[in-house]
Amino acid sequence: MFLTLSLNLCFPQNNSNWSFSNPQSFGGDYIDFEFINENTGYAVSQGQILKSTDSGTNWKILKYLNLPKNVIPISIYILNDSIIYIGCNMGYILKYFNNKIIILNRNNFNFDEFRTIEFINENIGFAGSNRYLYKTTNSGETWISINPLTINNIFKIKFVDMNTGFLTSELGTIYKTTDTGVTWLMNKFPNSYENVKDIFMINENTGIVCGTNGFILKTIDRGNSWYEINSGFSDQFFSVNFFDENNGVLVSKEDSYILKSKIFITNDGGESWNKIDSIDKMFFCCAEKLNSKIILGGKVGFLAEINRQFQYNQTTKYQVPLNAYIKGMKFFNENTGYLVTDTGHIYKSINKGNIWNKISESPENLSIVSFDFINELTGFVIGKNENSVNLIYRTTNLGNNWILDSVNINNSISQLNFLNEQTGYLTTQNGFYKTENSGLNWTLKNSSSFVTRELKFTSLDTGYCIKGTSLMKTINGGLNWHTLLQQPSGIFLMSFLNSLTGYLFFDNFNNRYLFKTTNGGINWSYESFYDRVEYVSDFYFVNETTGYILSDKVYKLENSGETITPIHLTQNFRINDLYFYNEKLGFFFNHTYGELRAPVLLKTYIDGNVSVENNS
Repeated sequence: MFLTLSLNLCFPQNNSNWSFSNPQSFGGDYIDFEFINENTGYAVSQGQILKSTDSGTNWKILKYLNLPKNVIPISIYILNDSIIYIGCNMGYILKYFNNKIIILNRNNFNFDEFRTIEFINENIGFAGSNRYLYKTTNSGETWISINPLTINNIFKIKFVDMNTGFLTSELGTIYKTTDTGVTWLMNKFPNSYENVKDIFMINENTGIVCGTNGFILKTIDRGNSWYEINSGFSDQFFSVNFFDENNGVLVSKEDSYILKSKIFITNDGGESWNKIDSIDKMFFCCAEKLNSKIILGGKVGFLAEINRQFQYNQTTKYQVPLNAYIKGMKFFNENTGYLVTDTGHIYKSINKGNIWNKISESPENLSIVSFDFINELTGFVIGKNENSVNLIYRTTNLGNNWILDSVNINNSISQLNFLNEQTGYLTTQNGFYKTENSGLNWTLKNSSSFVTRELKFTSLDTGYCIKGTSLMKTINGGLNWHTLLQQPSGIFLMSFLNSLTGYLFFDNFNNRYLFKTTNGGINWSYESFYDRVEYVSDFYFVNETTGYILSDKVYKLENSGETITPIHLTQNFRINDLYFYNEKLGFFFNHTYGELRAPVLLKTYIDGNVSVENNS
């Protein structure tokens, strides 16, 4: 019988219960940031404005942007401690004022992409886009186009005083004004096809610009003329900053699909440059001077610093960067938990996941598939080495030493989980293995014909598994299995709370159903989800009535699925895994490179009906 139920869609308020958890600083990208004094700085990411009051050591969310779909922040300008301008794509300029976000004069902007904003006082400002140069004389209430000559693709606007300013553009072109932007003089470098991405004036006369394919120009006469510097590199230079007249830092980035950044330094005023570091899986987008250091911000919510001695530090004063994807998580109580990344790093938290510290690395540079800890000292990691050989390692001292288990498994291992400290299960393509002595020995329990995707034992005797398009159950420890539900095609996912109560999600692209049993699979009730979600990549129930579904968004299910609520995550993260220790403490994360998205770890901690944000 098909059940027709009312759909109750709830839209949460902006004070989301979900917050970013170390080692990932904010989970998203630092698009741009700026400091107004030695202590106070602001940053804009894809979903919020962030503020630091301790020289960038810690950051708190100042305001959620709540932008329309496909609108992304690109640039930020800090006028003072209470007024911030943010340039976006799709013709949006935002103004943060009196703790409110105001959309400025969008009707005149069409689909401009605002890459740079600069104000010379509270009233007069400029905004450069991929189409035009705009000017305001009334604090952004109205804007007029003042396009000098024919300018496209403005990348940077920089004023050195009330009258004199520069803007950088494509084809090796720099423009200069000496009358507050009324007129502009073009200075085009001959035979250049490069995009000039950034400009930094070291003093009133000397400046450096950088651009694509290793392009660097320098002026020593206040921008009246420029000469080319042979950098010796072909990198995509993106941002430049100087400590003093001699010592400077330059960063490059590859395109968004490569996720790689390089850092270059000079100690002769920019006449020559040397590469000091190259970082995979992320890139820097901006460089900002702060006292005796230059801070770099970029993808993966990542900050780094370089001091005057050009000592590059990824971690000093900043949270440990999560430049890898989470493969699993395990908590033993509300405070103590572990996570492992695909690169084999193991982290530990002792404060509900607010801060994670790396404690060890797995051996042999394994590509991690799964892990589990049975107590706070003893754990297992499984994965493949560089020769694609399946290996299982065990530690009894929190990863200080690892012991290679002798079990020989030729087929791929998909899952490892322990029911208790003695009994654990390995799911493979040719059946499952069981240990009854804390992993010292493993025994194959089924033949190669028993191919299972997911296995869950709720007691020593009772277990459930997904085999093809069937849900199966055992009541004798896995010796025999019988079919509970079967479909000719489609995908099954399961979440069992105990031996009696469980949920099953079925999707064959034509129909989507959420099944529930309270008597071990003898009887099932169900809800239709065909018009509710586009697809389901995973789901989990934290108690008999409340669960979460991962789809194009993250949804919370209540009343056994009758009520579905999209969760506000501040950014359009692609989440594909989740872990809950109990009803209050839970985490969302992604564990694959899908669409080359940056790694992210989100945490919730809910005490009854009171939500607590933990912006670590």
